[in-house]
Amino acid sequence: MAGVPYGGTSKQADRQAVPACREDAAMKTSHWFLAGWLIFLFCGGVPGYAASSQFTITASNVTMSASGKGASQFTISEIPVTGTIVLSCGYSGSLALGGLPICPQASYPVKAGGTLTGTVYFYPPVKAAPAEAPAAGAILGGVLVLLLGWRRRGRWWITGALVAAGCLTGMAGVVACGGGSSMPKGNFPYTITAVNGPAAGSGPSFETNVTISVTVP
Repeated sequence: MAGVPYGGTSKQADRQAVPACREDAAMKTSHWFLAGWLIFLFCGGVPGYAASSQFTITASNVTMSASGKGASQFTISEIPVTGTIVLSCGYSGSLALGGLPICPQASYPVKAGGTLTGTVYFYPPVKAAPAEAPAAGAILGGVLVLLLGWRRRGRWWITGALVAAGCLTGMAGVVACGGGSSMPKGNFPYTITAVNGPAAGSGPSFETNVTISVTVP
C-alpha cells in the first residue's frame, strides 16, 4: 500500500500524527496568551499601575542664598503606581566632605500615570550647642545677681559685675554659634531620588533619580 510505512497501517499513522498536532496547537495557544498578557500589562490594563518606561524626574540647580537656604523645583512624570513617592536627596560627589547643605526626605501621595511637582529645600548643616554652655551661663548669671545684691558693701562690685557680664556675653556667643555651621564654597553634585510604590507596601516599586548642582557662593 502506497504511503503506509512497512509493517504498519494508515490508521496507525493517523494515531501518531494526532498527539503532535495537539501539542503544536497547545504551544501556539500559550504563546498567544503570553503575548496578550504582556500587551495588557504594559498598556495599563492592571488597575493602579501604569507603564514605567517614562518614569522620570527633572530638577533645577540650586544656589544657596545669603541666609544659607536654597530650593530646587522638581517634576516627576508618568508615575507607575498609585500609592506614594518618597523623595530623598544627598551629596553624591566622589570626595568625602563635611559641612555641606542638607535636604530632608519627603513623602507624597500619588496616582498611577500622573505627574508630581514640588520643591526640595536645602539648609545649612546644624551642629548641636555644647551641653555645658547653658549650665555655665546659668552659673555666671547667679554670680551676677549676688554681686548686684552686695553692691552696697563697696565699689569692688562694679568690677565684678563687668567681668561677669563679659563672661555672659561670651557664653551667649558660644550658644548662638553652636547652632550654625559655615559651609565650604563651591559647586557640589547632589542626587535626588524618587521611589514610587503602593501605599500598603505590597507590590513592586519603581525608582528614578536626577543629579543637580548645588552652589555655595
